[in-house]
Amino acid sequence: LISCEFLSESLKHSIRLEASSECRKGFEIRIGKQLDMAKPTDLKILTRGYGEKAEYFEDVELVKTVVKRFYSNYTDEDSEDVVSHFVKVAKLLEEFLLLAASEAALELEAFVSLADVTATISQGVLSCSDGIYRAIDVFLESHRYLTETEKMEACKVLDCKKLSGEGCEQAARNQRLPLRIVVQVLFASQLQIRDTVTKEIKGMEEKVVEEEEEEIGVLSDEDEMEKMSNKLLGLEIENHECVVHRWKKKKKKKKISLQQT
Repeated sequence: LISCEFLSESLKHSIRLEASSECRKGFEIRIGKQLDMAKPTDLKILTRGYGEKAEYFEDVELVKTVVKRFYSNYTDEDSEDVVSHFVKVAKLLEEFLLLAASEAALELEAFVSLADVTATISQGVLSCSDGIYRAIDVFLESHRYLTETEKMEACKVLDCKKLSGEGCEQAARNQRLPLRIVVQVLFASQLQIRDTVTKEIKGMEEKVVEEEEEEIGVLSDEDEMEKMSNKLLGLEIENHECVVHRWKKKKKKKKISLQQT
């Protein structure tokens, strides 16, 4: 199996040498088929420029292209096994977004475009948005000259409701984030606390109900045993009365017989 690093290098060379569109498409498809095995540095190869700009992030469109190639390999009828591949690619893009965010040369528009793709792919696949938050934090750190409006633009893909408890705690204290985002984080944190408390209360109520049902069950068994015991006692008394009655009747007959003689 040819590595994604080699395929990425080959695709960049084919573009630089102005190879045919079919040649470029072939490399894109091959990278897409094994994108879940790629590393963030493999994707960085696709974004870098040429010559003096060979080590800089110049264009993220090629990354978006190979991501589309990856998803075109799957259909709605595919088995649930493909979910693991989707998770790997979602994590790969989060790691790549974090790597790209540290580059001072990466423009805001390119970061937002890449972050939007990452958020879309992560939705429904990853349980939290902590990876995207970390990338945004790094981008704001490496681009301190951004205005408040530009910072809001960089943060627009962040789903505060999907931040973990730890993520909310960090974001709430993060002075690099716009104030509006911090407020959203605090609100999301309050909702998480409310949901947690609600679940705990519900769990305690269910436990109390179960204990009460068990106690009622024990009492029901005791009542049933008492009823059976009383019934047996009643039968014993009834039987005893029958025996006494027969004995008296027999004794009376014997007395009459003696009198006749």
